[in-house]
Amino acid sequence: MSGLLLLGTACGLINGASDLTTAPDLPDVPEGAPAADAGPPSDATSGSTDADTTTDDGGDASRPCVVPPPVANTSGALSALRAPGAVVIDGQLDEWSCVPFTRLDRASAGQMFVSGDSGTPADFAMEFAVTYDSDALYVAARVSGTAPPAGDAPTAIFKNDSIEIYLDADGVLTGRAGPNDHQLVVDHANREERYVVMSPPASPTAVPVGFASAARTVGGVLSVEARLPGSTLGKSSLAAGDKLGFDIAVNDGDGTGARTQAIWYAAPGCTCTVGCCCGAAQDMPFCNTQRYGSLTLAP
Repeated sequence: MSGLLLLGTACGLINGASDLTTAPDLPDVPEGAPAADAGPPSDATSGSTDADTTTDDGGDASRPCVVPPPVANTSGALSALRAPGAVVIDGQLDEWSCVPFTRLDRASAGQMFVSGDSGTPADFAMEFAVTYDSDALYVAARVSGTAPPAGDAPTAIFKNDSIEIYLDADGVLTGRAGPNDHQLVVDHANREERYVVMSPPASPTAVPVGFASAARTVGGVLSVEARLPGSTLGKSSLAAGDKLGFDIAVNDGDGTGARTQAIWYAAPGCTCTVGCCCGAAQDMPFCNTQRYGSLTLAP
């Protein structure tokens, strides 16, 4: 099978909420004595059930954000909140603590693809999120159950441990990919490829100008961040109310073709007649945009 896309909505992405750490009580200070140094303020605890803080647009006040646990979304409709701050593409996902994540695993996948035996464990899963600002769309993903990352194919990198992101610029899904449709693949070594599939087989092309990604693995979890400029989607600026075609997938591959892929959504309806769609052998998002879900930019 030909290239698949993987690579993730702001102010609440992956997991639940916990208490903030408080500074210890200070001793009484005699009148006239210099105040004791309380030291630096204590940090809020972070993690899968944390409360975090973010600054409002004016930067004058901070407000807590409660991050819910990642849950599956099988509806095919996602919304992305505006990013609460600058997103740095470094694979660390520090800026995503206030963005909600969606869980993708075998049980929630809209479509599964298995080729050969890649030794994929039962806990193979991904949590992903999407956010945006006026200039770009951002996707984050955390992949588990593939450790250590595998696959060293220099091309057709969807055969490696990787993610795939599918985007249709105007949300009008005709089935056949066009200039504003993107299948973007980022693997565990941060190799990047773009595909535009009219009919298979397809060859990778250069990623769009301004596209950026980062991938890193820590503790057996592969984290990926990606940035896609609004200009690549044919938009001078991204704004609330914009609606895009969207899908995402995660690959557990050995680099040779043995691969397990979980695809977030595969729309049940299909009316296209050109290319590999509507019941064709490769009727999947990489080859049929009508299988995409939707992504709406929220305030």
